[in-house]
Amino acid sequence: KSLDWLVTGRKDSISPSISNHTHVKLYDVQVAGGHGAEVSVESVIDTITFDTNWLRSELKCEPSQLSLVFVTGDSMKSTLKEGDVVMVDHSTVDNISDGIWVIDIGGGPVVKRLQHIAKAQIKVISDNDKKYDPFIVDLTADPDGFRLIGRVVWSGGRM
Repeated sequence: KSLDWLVTGRKDSISPSISNHTHVKLYDVQVAGGHGAEVSVESVIDTITFDTNWLRSELKCEPSQLSLVFVTGDSMKSTLKEGDVVMVDHSTVDNISDGIWVIDIGGGPVVKRLQHIAKAQIKVISDNDKKYDPFIVDLTADPDGFRLIGRVVWSGGRM
């Protein structure tokens, strides 16, 4: 693809191709970078368009399994900030791996870094470690108190 439009500013330099794009739904849901808050209504407020091939090849995601939600709070500060939008891959909930996830630990959805430390133990980490301490979730002790909502595969926001 040509980047002429970036240099010239001419829109006719852009090669439009909308046939291979996915409209990912943006929900009016805030995932807390801190303590969770119950979600009473999940309504779609917009869609953001992504190249389908890019979603599959770069993010390794099935487009139909994606959603977008807002980040609130400061516990993931330095990685994610208040108002950022994160893309959540819901197809990954059967396979816990290290990374940033949207989870529910009994108080509504939160966004946290997870580290698999033992067969049934997950370390839940806030990137803002000056303010928030990590903690361990034992999946054998309370399997119903911990739910994976999806892995964060992309984020966007203001600089």
